[in-house]
Amino acid sequence: MSAFGGERVNVREGQGFAFFLDKHLYAETIEADEVRLEETTCKVVRGKTVVIGPGCQIDLVEYVDDFKHAGGAVGTARKVEGRP
Repeated sequence: MSAFGGERVNVREGQGFAFFLDKHLYAETIEADEVRLEETTCKVVRGKTVVIGPGCQIDLVEYVDDFKHAGGAVGTARKVEGRP
């Protein structure tokens, strides 16, 4: 597992992961201003705006402005002050 970061992180099924056999992203931490995930397993996701979609297994989501749970599984989601 690894960590991903940036201004925007957008993981969608069938886009950009053709070289992976199982087409699923595994990460320890994902952190960005805007995070949109599908088919992702991750311990911690942090962002100003976070959308968790189908096929996700996320242990903890920390967000500043907005959180949408549009499928998948989220253990805990909590709003934090300032940049996470």
